[in-house]
Amino acid sequence: MSEFKVVRLVKIGMPHEEILKASHDVDLIVIASHGCGSVMCEIEKVIGSTAENVVRHSKVPVLVIR
Repeated sequence: MSEFKVVRLVKIGMPHEEILKASHDVDLIVIASHGCGSVMCEIEKVIGSTAENVVRHSKVPVLVIR
């Protein structure tokens, strides 16, 4: 069984920007598909805005979980 390291951080700022800044030294980002936001556009009906921005701009693989 392989080992892996889980990193938890608390940051202040725009969620997708802070996630992307913190991802410079990771192999994978795991993110939930929807958060607590109440305003949704057409794309956000499928995937939340934070997850969408992380997926679009990340240089590392992103696993979106439901």
